[in-house]
Amino acid sequence: QELWEPSPVLPEPQYRGSGGPEASVVRYLLRWSLHRETMAEYWSQAESIWTRALEVEGTCGLSAFRALAVSPRVMAWFDFADLAAFARWYSNPLIHDELTVANSRFVVASQSELWMPSPRVPVPMRLG
Repeated sequence: QELWEPSPVLPEPQYRGSGGPEASVVRYLLRWSLHRETMAEYWSQAESIWTRALEVEGTCGLSAFRALAVSPRVMAWFDFADLAAFARWYSNPLIHDELTVANSRFVVASQSELWMPSPRVPVPMRLG
């Protein structure tokens, strides 16, 4: 079991325009294990990598986290209004360039998942 905290380079979720968590239907999750030798370089470039990916048409939000323990693991998710928006974003050459360069320079292992809301709880529930 891992515990995560907000990334120091993006401590708050970022949203495009009027986007927000309620506007998203699709979430693309990336988990990376970083090379220990290039971690410092990753942290110096992480904000620009994630910000450029957020600026590509299609995404409405981005959140980034790192493992609380000394583990060199990071996680980010991008939110999209629908599968068509995800497909447009994912097919953009800039996304492939950014992810390929990041994977080749900083990442030992990666995992990606595409999520949609549960049909039983389709919108976020808030107490109070």
